[in-house]
Amino acid sequence: MRKTTSAALTVLGATLATAVVAAPASAGTTSDIAALARANEGKTACSTNSLGGGSYYSSCTGAGGSPENWCADFARWVWANSGVQFTGDLNAMAASFYSYGTRHGTIANAPRVGDAAVFSPTNSTGNIQHVAIVTQVNSNGTIAVENGNFGDNPSVSRVVPATINSTVGSYSSAEGYNLVGYVAPVGVANTSSYASLAVYRPSNSNFYVRKADGTLLTQTAFGQTNDQPLAGHFEDSSYDNLAVYRPSEASFYIRKSDGTLFTQVFFGQAGDLPLVGHFEDSAYDNLAVYRPSEAAFYIRKSDGTVLSRIPFGQTGDIPLAGHFENNAYDNLAVYRPSNNTFYIRKSDGTTLTQVAFGQSGDIPVAGHFEDNAFDNLAVYRPSNDTYYIRKSDGTLLTQVVFGEPGDLPVVGYFQ
Repeated sequence: MRKTTSAALTVLGATLATAVVAAPASAGTTSDIAALARANEGKTACSTNSLGGGSYYSSCTGAGGSPENWCADFARWVWANSGVQFTGDLNAMAASFYSYGTRHGTIANAPRVGDAAVFSPTNSTGNIQHVAIVTQVNSNGTIAVENGNFGDNPSVSRVVPATINSTVGSYSSAEGYNLVGYVAPVGVANTSSYASLAVYRPSNSNFYVRKADGTLLTQTAFGQTNDQPLAGHFEDSSYDNLAVYRPSEASFYIRKSDGTLFTQVFFGQAGDLPLVGHFEDSAYDNLAVYRPSEAAFYIRKSDGTVLSRIPFGQTGDIPLAGHFENNAYDNLAVYRPSNNTFYIRKSDGTTLTQVAFGQSGDIPVAGHFEDNAFDNLAVYRPSNDTYYIRKSDGTLLTQVVFGEPGDLPVVGYFQ
């Protein structure tokens, strides 16, 4: 799994009862910004906005009682209603966003969801004339944005989406301006660093990947019946690769981002259980298997040799890997269905912690879903097609319904 910057270790020892209830969606995230911007598509300067108020600040009345150029009005309204701090620094001028970024040190050349993209007709940060909200960052070098005052006639212009080149300095024909930079909001959790939930449907050999806002990001055909789904970072891309393990051949099949087969790797033997993690000083993840007959992990080096054999767990355990320790590499872990407990191994070979979570029949997963340096433990419950994600403090972060009967869970970075 991809790493985040490590900090002091979060204590994982708290437990959670297996009876769980729905948790409300958390406020103040970059996904909230994108969702609110999208919710206002098609609205004009004087429309009732999606939160039930009139217009967007002074969008309808700013120019002597009539609509003003309101791209910045819209962008600051979205930020202010999504938990962003210091929006009092902003005004109806698009240039105020660049000033915000300068003041708070959040100007960047690479986009993330929730950023304000700023534009200039002269490709100069001293002449910013337009601002839009970034709602999606795509793997092909483009971004999706929502524009207030699209069309530049304030009386009839609307909130309109566009997909543009993400490179700072590039000219966008859709915007009619040059992109001169990105300004990140202060005080919201960056959900672009969070993992995505997905499922693999053996009945049609398709992966279904869920976007952070709950909609379907993509449906991808790959693999065949009886394959076991995986995801990991194996290619020079911002995103993870989909993969499957074929038990009948003891081989991994890894998919390239363009849809072709990246590679087929024979590793393991009959009865092994596959997993993916980051265990080597490399830019990419490692393939591994867990051998139930030995209760041992076998980790494959990038050159094809065995990096390590590590005994851990016991017969009947289910393997997984995640980043749970202040270390450069992932931790090995097992989930014990007999007592619904995760056992996480420290890098020195001792047990870091054991955590009770889930119930009979759950499938264990791990991923980064919270604004801290470590991964979260989670389970997928086939009986109701629901992910249950555990917070680092032991409470329930959220439960997410996704998939259908027979699906298998997959977690990775896909957006």
